[in-house]
This record gives sequence, C-alpha cells and structure tokens, in this order.
Amino acid sequence: MRLQENRSGVRPWVKGVLLGMLAFAFVFSTVLPVQASGQVERIQKELNKLQEQEKATKQRIEDATQKKQRLTQEREAVSRQIRELDTKIGQVEGRLTRLNGQIEETNGKLAAAKQALAEAEERVAKRDELLKNRVRFMYENGHIGYLEVLFGANSFTDLLDRMQAIQLIINQDFQLLEKQKVDRDAIAEKKAEIEQHLASLKQLKEEAARLKAQLEQEQKRKKALVAQLTDAIEETEEVEEEERARLLALAAERSKLQQQLRNAQRSRFTASRSYTGSGIFTWPVPASTRVTSDFGYRIHPIYKTRRMHAGIDIGAPQGTPIVAAESGVVLVAGWSGGYGNTVIIDHGGGVWTLYGHIRHGGIMVRVGEEVSRGQKIAEVGSTGNSTGPHLHFEVLVNGNPISPWNYVR
Repeated sequence: MRLQENRSGVRPWVKGVLLGMLAFAFVFSTVLPVQASGQVERIQKELNKLQEQEKATKQRIEDATQKKQRLTQEREAVSRQIRELDTKIGQVEGRLTRLNGQIEETNGKLAAAKQALAEAEERVAKRDELLKNRVRFMYENGHIGYLEVLFGANSFTDLLDRMQAIQLIINQDFQLLEKQKVDRDAIAEKKAEIEQHLASLKQLKEEAARLKAQLEQEQKRKKALVAQLTDAIEETEEVEEEERARLLALAAERSKLQQQLRNAQRSRFTASRSYTGSGIFTWPVPASTRVTSDFGYRIHPIYKTRRMHAGIDIGAPQGTPIVAAESGVVLVAGWSGGYGNTVIIDHGGGVWTLYGHIRHGGIMVRVGEEVSRGQKIAEVGSTGNSTGPHLHFEVLVNGNPISPWNYVR
C-alpha cells in the first residue's frame, strides 16, 4: 500500500527526517557559537596572562642588560685604574733603581771620606805628638837647646839670624799643626754631610718601597675586583640568556594560542600550522650582502668575552629596509634586551626567524600579523648591544639557533 503524501507532496517519514536535520542544525548552530565564544574568552585570558608574563620577562631582560652594561663600564674603569697603577709601579721601580745607584755611590764616597779622615787624624796626632815632645824637652832642659844655639852665634847678626830661624821653626810647626787640624775638621764635616745625604737617600728608598708596596696592594685589590665584576657579568649574561629563552618559549606558547584563537573565531578546527615555505629563505636585507660577523663562536665586540654568535650580522646604513625571509606570523615586535628592537616571525613547523637591532620607530609589523615572503617588516638600526647599524639575523628551529646559511641563499 502506498504511503499517503501530505499537501506539500513530501512523504511523512521524509518530512520527519528533514525536521530532525533542521532541529540538529539549529541546535548545532546555537551550541557551537556558545562553545566557540567560551573558547575565545578562555584563550584571550591565557593570551593576556602570557602578555603579562612576556612584559615581566622583557623587563627582567632589560634590567639584566642594563646591569651588564653597568658592570662592564665598571670593569673597564677598574681596568684603566690597573693600567695606571702599572705605570706608577714602573715609575716607582725606576726611582728605586736610581736610589740604589745613588746609595751605592754615596757609600763609596763615605768610605773614601772615612779613610781620608783617618789619615788626617793620624797626621794631626803625629804632628801634635812631635810638638808635645819639643815642649816637654824644652821644659825638662830649661830651653838649653835653644840657648846653646843662640850662644853659638859668631856675631850679633848671626845671633839675630839664629833667633829668627828658631822663631820661624816654631811658627811653622804651629801653622802646620793648625792647618792639619783645619783639614781634619773639613774632612769630618764632609763625612758628616755624606752620612746625612746617605741617611736621606735611605729614607727616600724606604718611602719609595712603601709606596710600591701600597700600589701593588691596590693593584691586587683592583684585579680581584675585575675578577668579581667578570663573574657578575657572566652571571648576568646567564640570567639574560635564560630570560630570553623564557621569552621565546612564551612567544611560542602565544603563537599556539593565537592560532587557536583564529581557529575558534573562524568556528573551525584545523591542525597545527605547518611550514609551507619554499625551504630556501630570501635574503633579509636586499640592499646589502655585506656580512660583518658570521654564525659561530667569536669575541663579543662589547663585552670582550668569547661567546656564541647565534646568527649573522649584515652591515647596512641606518634605515635600510628589512624584509621577511619567509611567510609567517609575527610573534614578537618590540624591545628584546641586548637585541634592541626585535621582530620574530613564526614560519610553522617550529621554524622562526629573528631580526635584531632595528632602529627606533623602524618596526613595520605588529604581533599576530601574517606577513609574506619579501614583505618589508622593519628598517636597519643600531639599538641594544650594537656597535653600529646592522641587522642581526637568526634562524631558530624549535627554539634553538642554527646556522642561517642552511636557509638563506
């Protein structure tokens, strides 16, 4: 028996199925927006929380960078003081050498003066003894010797001559004795001057030795301070690197949430974003191919320590355009510690590119924006820890820096 059709010409069971489908569609169309709305709200809260964490992490990176710069300046100042102390110690050592030479020379003069004084005193003693013997002889013999000489004169003229001769001998003896005493006193005075000069030289030497010891002690203290500052700088660099790794991890989490947010807003569920690029990135600074520092270990141009250079530096004038090496989504677009103004792009598949030291006001994209390969995203600058205008370009895979030469032409 044929089933009866209603006025609309639709069989009852077909109509029931259609009504059921309409009901399901209605329920789905009302429930799904509610679920999507709740998911968007949840994701947005998580994004806001991540944003606060990123802000705090960036502040810690900035604090660490400023602390490192301050410590580096202090270390350089102390190093200059050490070099100045080296110069002063060298000057004092030269002075000590000269003083030792002067002391040795003065000791020689003092020895000669002592010898001369001993000889002079011996001559005076001999002459004094001779005169004393004469006086003693004259006293004991009542001037007989001189009287015999006088009485032996042949004439009055001869007598006068003999008296004059005797007087001359006596006067010469006394003059010679006085002269020898004067010489002895002069030698003694000279010896005293030499001794005083020697004492002064020895005092100067002692003062110079004390000064050298003080300078060496100060130098030792300064070197210990440099070592402490170096340790503090290294510790600060570790903190900076840890915070930068944390920032990258937060950026990765934010990238996932933003993708989930876009999916929720579009009311569809898609798989995780995958890398869909060509596999070879375009050169990020089309106007310049001048690489000023390559990927790998190097001596840092500012901190003078050996450390890993996680990217390549491309030298270019201030304001030179920077383009996205590949299509992707912007994860970071702002200040990032030692990198200065920075852009990080997520290309999917765990592959990111980082563009550092962008000039102030030179970032042309915003977080969450989708960019195309070769699109201008920024301009070359010298912000952060930079010695001149250039782009610091990194490629990261799952958060780990690898050689950009594996990806760029």
